[in-house]
Amino acid sequence: KQSATCMLARFGKPTALADGSSVTFDDAYLKESLMDPKAKYAQGFDKASNPSAAEMPAFGDQMTPQMFDDLLAYLKSL
Repeated sequence: KQSATCMLARFGKPTALADGSSVTFDDAYLKESLMDPKAKYAQGFDKASNPSAAEMPAFGDQMTPQMFDDLLAYLKSL
């Protein structure tokens, strides 16, 4: 059972989505994923293909721009 996608060395690389398309794993994609996690599902992490997938809560109302920038800097360092 997978609980989350691995973030290790992901920035700037293509990410497969559940709908068959792909996006570049970049600042914009990560921000959208944190602010509106239902906008795009990474392949294998949608309920249709993985009924046991956990649903991530939205953090849009809980993160300041500085908090997001700090989190982004940390995740890029992984």
